[in-house]
Amino acid sequence: KAHSLLHLQNVGEQELKRMSWSLILTVCLESCEYEAASLKRKAEKAAEKECEPNNSEMGGVLASGATPKGAVQTPSKSETFRKFLTANSSWVGRVISDAVEYAKAGTPRDPDVIAEEISPDLDAQNDDKLLREKFSKDVWPSLRVRGWNTKILDEGPLVGQSIFVYHDKTFASISETVQYAQTQHPELSKSFGDIVEHVERNMKRSESFRSHLREQHLAMTSENATFELVEEFLKVYAPLQLVVDRANEKKLPLSRKVLSSCPIMSKVFQLVKKADAKDPKSEAMERLSSMITIDKRKALPHPEWTFYQDAVLTCAVHRHGYIDNDKVYSGILADDKLKLAWGSPFLPLPERSAEQLCWDKHKWQELKVVAKRAGGLLANDTTIAKSDFFQQWLPEVFCLEKHELETVDSSPNNDSPPVTWTVNVEHLESKYERIFKNITFDLPSKKELVKRLKGILAATDQASPVPKPDEARLHNNTYNKATLDLKDPSNEILIQLIRGVLNLKKNVGIDVARSLLSKALDEAQKRAEEERKLCRAVELSGEKAMQM
Repeated sequence: KAHSLLHLQNVGEQELKRMSWSLILTVCLESCEYEAASLKRKAEKAAEKECEPNNSEMGGVLASGATPKGAVQTPSKSETFRKFLTANSSWVGRVISDAVEYAKAGTPRDPDVIAEEISPDLDAQNDDKLLREKFSKDVWPSLRVRGWNTKILDEGPLVGQSIFVYHDKTFASISETVQYAQTQHPELSKSFGDIVEHVERNMKRSESFRSHLREQHLAMTSENATFELVEEFLKVYAPLQLVVDRANEKKLPLSRKVLSSCPIMSKVFQLVKKADAKDPKSEAMERLSSMITIDKRKALPHPEWTFYQDAVLTCAVHRHGYIDNDKVYSGILADDKLKLAWGSPFLPLPERSAEQLCWDKHKWQELKVVAKRAGGLLANDTTIAKSDFFQQWLPEVFCLEKHELETVDSSPNNDSPPVTWTVNVEHLESKYERIFKNITFDLPSKKELVKRLKGILAATDQASPVPKPDEARLHNNTYNKATLDLKDPSNEILIQLIRGVLNLKKNVGIDVARSLLSKALDEAQKRAEEERKLCRAVELSGEKAMQM
């Protein structure tokens, strides 16, 4: 909304960057100002509540005895801003650095232009005239009786100019005189009145003040920045339409969400820069995915989600911005480069050949056999039946449904009647249809992607450097052994049995260990036989197809 109302559609990259740091710093200032005001209101209400009488009937007596505890002490907007900078220096420092970089190449805005835009009725010449009149009428008489005088110079570069003199000090302008007089004569604070506002405007128009202020601006960092310095910086270097808008009573609303998205975007930029992965090319995404160390136990946006998709998500946020609003989410969905990068299961699979379709058909029949075997293990094997893990995991993986069998024996000692487990073929096919059918899925929702991105960045921050493995050793398989396909659902029983054997604790009995190892070996033999049958069936189907 702000982008369109501030007319940024047709500007260059430099101006977009300028508006970006201007908006971020503006939100920082306004948030800190709001926070300080909010704390002050709460403190004042709490102080008022303490002074209220506790007894309504004796209110007058108690109220007369209740005395305020003095002025409420709360952090000022400057102190709040300092705390904010300290807590967020990692990314605010980069924003200030971008702003100062622009200021070094840019020209500071004339203060008269700012005053004219913010207060169109203000006339600089008339303002100087009012300053002289108010000084002569309200201030100078009081200063004269306190030893101040005027003098006309008869030599030097200011020859012929009238100056103000106080003891051994001289002042060439009304503004300098008023500033010094305020420190020497505090009893005249009422006499100065609103002349101070005119003096401040007049001082900002002076060359010396502007030169000193520019030096401060160009040396500004997150360590020395103050609320007032950043505020003046924005007036001089921020886009004029933003400066004018923030001075109006009816200004555009700026979301404070910017402050929560900035640290996230800062981490994304650092990660993408480290991996050199600005474009979603496969090589770059592989580099980026190798740096992502999120816990595998974390919930996935999709069952087939991988670290590669984590890399594409990070790159997508780098290209389009933080994915917390619908416009950014729609931009990611419409990005043609990203569409090709997401990969399976969000991209259609290549068209399968007749041999591959035949393989899928037999693989589906094999999966149903394995699912029935899983049901048999739950119903007949006491070790598996007593395991809470297998009781929950096998029905979920193979879509098994439990049925209790009716028995003649109805004695009260029969606590666990016999059960049977059947495969819900329709649910099983729906669960694994991606494997046997060329079906694509929509990207997860915006909410799920935001949750995943936060998990990626949090895990990457906490991760310790992992030593790179010996690539030659990994790719040089000198053992000449077959490897188990972890993506094949038909191997799930064998995979979990092997993991169970490897994760056995020392205090587990030898009988349990032998039983689990025996089951793993038995399942391995069955799977090897099923795969041999599958290969023979596919070969026979191919021969028949060639004969036809």
